[in-house]
This record gives sequence, C-alpha cells and structure tokens, in this order.
Amino acid sequence: MAVRNTDTAIDCRAGLLSEPEYISQNRRAYDALSEKYDQRAAYKTSFEMAPSVLARVMVRHITTQEVPATILEIGPGSGEALAYLETANYRTVAVELSPRIAEVARRRSPGSVVLVGNVLAVDFTREQFCGVYAGAVIHLFPLEDARRLLTKIYAWLRPGGVLLMNTTVHQQSEEGFYKKTDYGGITRFRRRWTEADLRIEVGRAGFCIRERINSHEQDRGKVWVAFCATRA
Repeated sequence: MAVRNTDTAIDCRAGLLSEPEYISQNRRAYDALSEKYDQRAAYKTSFEMAPSVLARVMVRHITTQEVPATILEIGPGSGEALAYLETANYRTVAVELSPRIAEVARRRSPGSVVLVGNVLAVDFTREQFCGVYAGAVIHLFPLEDARRLLTKIYAWLRPGGVLLMNTTVHQQSEEGFYKKTDYGGITRFRRRWTEADLRIEVGRAGFCIRERINSHEQDRGKVWVAFCATRA
C-alpha cells in the first residue's frame, strides 16, 4: 500500500466478521479507553516516559538522507510520538486498531495519515519506511502473531531502517485475557513478555538491537524496556 500525503483518514476495516476474537476485544477495549488516553497525555506523572522521548531516540539512529523520509507508527494511541515526528519534518503514517483512538491521534497530529484497522491485515510497499515506531504494541498480540508483525515490519523497513519497540517486563512470558487494572478494569488480550524472550524474537526477525532504554513507572508498578534496533 502506497500512502499519499492527502490520505489523512483511511478506514481499512475489512472482513471484521472473520477476525480473531482477541482483535475484536482489544478494539472494543481501546474504543472505551480513548478519552482516558487523551486525558492522560495532557497530565503525565513524573514517573512516565513520554512517547516523544522514545521517538527522539529512534530519530537519532535514522541515517537516511531522503527528504522527506517516512515513518510508520503502529498503534499511535494519544498521538504524542506521531506529533513529535511530524514536527521533526518526517512524513508520518499510522495504523490504529481503535477508530476512537485514531480520532485522538488525528487531533494531536493533524498532518499525519492515520489508517484504521488491524495492522496484520495491512500491506504496505516493501522498504517504504525509514523508521517504525511501535510503542506498547507488541504485547497486544499472541506469540505467533507477534512474530508475524515483526516479519511485516522487517519487510516494510528499508535496509538500515530503525525499529523502536517497547513493552512492560514480566518474570515469565504468558498470554491471555486480563483486566487492565490501571484503566478501570476493562478486559483486553495481553501477552506478558520477559525481556529475554522479546530480545530473542527481535533478533530472530532479523534486527540488530542498537540501544536499550529502561524506565520504571513507580506509581503504576510497571517496568518498561524499549529496544531501538536496525534492520540488517
């Protein structure tokens, strides 16, 4: 899928009746949480690492001289990273599962192309992007689909392109439907990753990790790890 600057609001929700239940459940969950995500972006605690901080890490590793270069964000949420990348003069494209969250991202980053749909059902042109930002996304897929997503990202990135991916860290890897206790107990599908297991899968997909960023949200009891990696 080639994307033009004029394609600011595209709906890619096709074949919803045949999609996995975990995708449907996560769409419902994030639709319900859209206002809270928007509010939280405006009122961060001192413990939370802003998405724009991680976006700056990714930009630091991008070496392409193309102007303007294009970056894809998967799951833009409140649109903070997308807005930073837009103001840093990148062409910005995003894929968001939740239509209501997509509206939030568009308001915060009006110059970005925001597609609504399951990223696993979207096909971009090979080697279309110089960077892919996937913040708090990989844990929304079961292991096999997480591997599929990493394979897609690898194909969409140019050689030497940069992936920024983060998740919370757990003592053991497991997956299922859990209540999102920090947002009112809404149920969603979640995979809990150990750092070692995620590192293995990122390497298995063909990426070389260049930088590791760790943060601790003490108020919510969450430890996060981010990998900034390049495509071989």
